[in-house]
Amino acid sequence: MIANKGNASKKIIMIAALGGAAALLWGALFVWAAGPLGQSPAQVEEPAVLYAGYDLEGIAEDMTMYVGDNSKVSRIASWLPSPDPGYMQRYIAIASSEQPYGLTLFYEPADPAGYGELPDAASDPEFARQSRNNAIVLFAMIGNVDRLTFAYRNTGAPDELIPSDYVPLLEYNRSDFAIEADFADKRNHVERLGQYLEQAQSEALAVSLRETGA
Repeated sequence: MIANKGNASKKIIMIAALGGAAALLWGALFVWAAGPLGQSPAQVEEPAVLYAGYDLEGIAEDMTMYVGDNSKVSRIASWLPSPDPGYMQRYIAIASSEQPYGLTLFYEPADPAGYGELPDAASDPEFARQSRNNAIVLFAMIGNVDRLTFAYRNTGAPDELIPSDYVPLLEYNRSDFAIEADFADKRNHVERLGQYLEQAQSEALAVSLRETGA
């Protein structure tokens, strides 16, 4: 009887131990599931800080001194929001054989069937503002680009770039802006660029409110 009682005690202890292990395992699974799927809690990333709608820290990962660095320049262009939601940017063209060095971004309708009218910066202040901000970011992230052109077409585009099918709607020169690329201190550069964009956005909003009498 004593032996049996001892065995029973051992069984109870083993069951309790297994129960505790199961509880720990369940707790671990619960904590894991509380984070995003596929990530441990330590892997959860902080949300990006946006300046006037731009993830400048992300864009700065491809910051380059040369417009001829086509892979980085292409990625920088892909970060930029389209100034008109009816259009998307798919192609770029780089002119780096002689100065002034140029970069053209080509926009086409997001709908392959085409789009009614080309954007008009004169009658659409939001389109003009977003285009200007995109130019500021490009000049700030590409060290030696001198001139930017934003060209549009309102018909569906083939799977190759035909520049003559696009209308160059907007052109910008580096001398138009006070911001310069600072490769010595990217973090400070991002903050200054963000402040520059947000100030420009605030000024544009103030002008818009005055014009509408709000």
